[in-house]
This record gives sequence, structure tokens and C-alpha cells, in this order.
Amino acid sequence: MGAKTKHTYKSCLKDAKECKTIKGYYEKHKHSYEAACRNGWIELIIKDANLKRQRIEKNKIYSIEELVSDAIKYKSIGEWIRKNNSKWLYAKKVGIFDIIKRKCFRKVEYTKKECMNDAKNHKNINDWKTNGETFSYSKRQGWLDEIIEYVGFEKQKFEKKWWFKHFD
Repeated sequence: MGAKTKHTYKSCLKDAKECKTIKGYYEKHKHSYEAACRNGWIELIIKDANLKRQRIEKNKIYSIEELVSDAIKYKSIGEWIRKNNSKWLYAKKVGIFDIIKRKCFRKVEYTKKECMNDAKNHKNINDWKTNGETFSYSKRQGWLDEIIEYVGFEKQKFEKKWWFKHFD
């Protein structure tokens, strides 16, 4: 376990002076930032360290092409939301998020036939579960037993884990 660090006003101010923005201070020195908030020093530290607030462009209008070219840089929708929240919010607000999702991110809906074909490409259930794209989707749709039977996987019996013993 790590040792606890007692943050003083001076140590928090020193950490804040290493950064240019409030967000940068939070990301680089999270514990120092939280201590400053907890002790009521955050506004003083922002002022004394001369930290800038990041400006969010309000009422900016983006074209679909701009949004698609931005979204395509990211591997997942979640990453796009974390890294460029304003453009994601704009797409949701205007109602074009579904179009961008279809153009930029992997397919999230499958047919039963596609799930069966994906399962055939794996040696067993565990391989399909860890490496296949469609296992969890099949499970959510209620097709899992049917696909397992179709492909010919042996159904595996799962042992009860120790934490379930308390609930029997």
C-alpha cells in the first residue's frame, strides 16, 4: 500500500503552477486537486497559479463531414465521447449520432446467421467468448443455446464460485 501524502496549501499551489489549465491540473495532480477542493482552497489556487479555464465553443455548428472525420479517429464511441465530448453532444442534439455511428464505428447489431458463422470460426465456446465479436450479442438476444447446438460446441458446466455459496 502506498503512503498517504498530506497536501498543504503550498504543495497544492506548487502542483498547480506546473499546469496551464484547471483540467490539466486535475489530470496531472488529481489527489492534490481533490485536497484543494476538500479544504476549500481551489478558487485561491486557481487565482494564485493563474490557471485558465478551458473554453467550450457554444452554439458552434458542425457539418456531418466534420463530425465523421473527427469520430473516425477513435476506436470506439466511448473513446470519442471521452476525448471530444462537445462534438458527440452536438451529434446527439441534432439527431445525427446514429448516422455517424454507422459510418465510423464497428457494427453493433448482428443477424442470427452472422452470429452462427462467427461461432463456426472458433474451436470451442471459450475461444468464441474471448475472441469472437458476436458471443455477448448472441447471449443478449437469447440465441446462445441455439447457436451452441447448431455449431456443435460441447456445453460446459460452470462451477459455482466460492462467493455464490453464501446465497444458496
